[in-house]
Amino acid sequence: MFHLTDDQKSLARDYAQNLSLFLGDGMFQYTEYGGTTIASLGNVRFTDGATEVVYFNQLDERWANKPYGTDNIGGYGCGPTSLTDDIVDPVEMAEWAYKNGGWCSKSGSYHSLIPSAAKAWGLNVEGCTASEPQRILDALSDGKLVVAIMTKGHFTSGGHFIVLRGVQDGQILVADPASYRRSEKLWDLSIILNEASKRAGAGGPFWIIG
Repeated sequence: MFHLTDDQKSLARDYAQNLSLFLGDGMFQYTEYGGTTIASLGNVRFTDGATEVVYFNQLDERWANKPYGTDNIGGYGCGPTSLTDDIVDPVEMAEWAYKNGGWCSKSGSYHSLIPSAAKAWGLNVEGCTASEPQRILDALSDGKLVVAIMTKGHFTSGGHFIVLRGVQDGQILVADPASYRRSEKLWDLSIILNEASKRAGAGGPFWIIG
């Protein structure tokens, strides 16, 4: 009945993607946040996987109440926090995400933030589904990282980005930007596959980076 421009098509895709997150996965990507921060963790690096990972926590007092669009990093910043490294901290990453269309008001981040940010930093990125567990294991064994969008379960009561950072004794090492405690545990891959979003957009619910 009517013709959409390329910009309108892109906007419609993002809107539909976020609507599916709202209907199927829960909007608020870290529902437990009530404004309480944790003490600064300082310089934390995980070295027990094939690749050393710099860890940032979105609740860290250094940036939890800093802006992510008109929201804050503590409540909505798991996407930008999952993408940062030792050069770009969560505040800078949140600003980049906001300026480049990754932020969605009161919803956290569009799933498209993950591949778009990886490409912007010159990193190879490939989408992966929950029906491809061997690809995930192979990628982690090769020293690549995998960003995952999770739904209600062990990691969140809504929707939440985490990073899979390695394999140890047949289990998965993670970096959870909302919990240092969960980041120190080993996880069964079956839990992660079962709780990954079934309505992910932008090639998810897993993105292989590296």
